[in-house]
Amino acid sequence: MRRDRCLRFAKEFFYRDIDFFDRLGDRYEEVDTPRGDEHLAVEEKVDDADSEKIDCHFNRATGRCFQLMRVFLHELGHHYDYITNRKRRCSRGEDFAESYGQRLEKEIWPDYIRAFGDPVDRTCKVPKKSAAPRKFSR
Repeated sequence: MRRDRCLRFAKEFFYRDIDFFDRLGDRYEEVDTPRGDEHLAVEEKVDDADSEKIDCHFNRATGRCFQLMRVFLHELGHHYDYITNRKRRCSRGEDFAESYGQRLEKEIWPDYIRAFGDPVDRTCKVPKKSAAPRKFSR
């Protein structure tokens, strides 16, 4: 049995990544009626409860791809901001983390496909251990 995982996004955050979601080919839809707080996505703020929403339905492969290639790389952007700032603060904010994550995603996308398979194929590969770690440019 195939189980979809559904995340709810505020429209503005969802459409920021529309190219990525379209590449994955997952189903998404606008939502008119609110659901309970247990379905709030990471991108949705509590004070944003009245804004328009999008539900995005992931399968296992596309959910993993979203977590690693969007969420993780975005958070890595905050970490890079922190470690490269003399005051040890994330001073460059969300726009920096977002562009850092998107830039890094373009660079490592072929490696992701090699390790996990193409998420659009709807298959999940068990990652193989690589012989040597890949070096990333800044």
